[in-house]
Parts: sequence; C-alpha cells; structure tokens
Amino acid sequence: MKNIATALVQAQKAFGPALKSSTNPHFRSKYADLGACVDAVMSSLNSAGIALIQRTSEDATGVTVETVFIHESGEMLECGKLHVPASKQDPQGYGSARVSAGVGRRALSPSIASRGLCLSVLGQNGTR
Repeated sequence: MKNIATALVQAQKAFGPALKSSTNPHFRSKYADLGACVDAVMSSLNSAGIALIQRTSEDATGVTVETVFIHESGEMLECGKLHVPASKQDPQGYGSARVSAGVGRRALSPSIASRGLCLSVLGQNGTR
C-alpha cells in the first residue's frame, strides 16, 4: 500500500476542479458530468502511475460496479462495490442500471471522494 498511497497524494496535489458545465433543466442547476469528473482526475492519476478501472458484473437483480485504482508497482486500491437494481429484467433495464451505477460518475466520484480526492459528489442529474 505504500507505493499507491504515495502516488495518490502526488496525484491529489495536481487534481483540477470538476467543472460544472452541464445543466439540469428540471432543477435549473449546473453539475459536473462524468466527463468533467474524469477530466479533473485522470491526467494526474496517470502521471502518478495510477490507472483507474471499473469492474462490472450483473446478477439476477441488477448491476454492480467496483472502482479500482492500480499502481504501476502492482499495488491496488479497491474502493468497494456499488449495486444498482435493474428497473426491468431485460437488456434495457440492465443497460439503464449500468449507466446509473456509473460505469461512471456515481461509482467514480464516491471512490475519489472517500479518499479525500474530490470535493463534490453529485447524482447524475446534478442533485445531491
């Protein structure tokens, strides 16, 4: 854990802000979409020798996503799993659950935030 911990500190120092460039017309608010969240951290993580992957799996009730940081030394930091139930037991229901789980921001932001690496965790629609 020593190598990845040191690299995460190095990366965190170089993180930019997740810019709130998307608009939620229903709530009349701005929010940082998946692209903005990834843009804010990916270059710094990679420069520090860290790759970010998201493992996905499906079960009878929905989709599970796990965000994993992998350091070039081989050390890994697994950030826990996020399960989102499928609204329907068909490809569209599972596809919606996968998008909602985040192969993206809902799985990424808490992983970053729980490591003290991001200041804001918002839902896909820009609400808390």
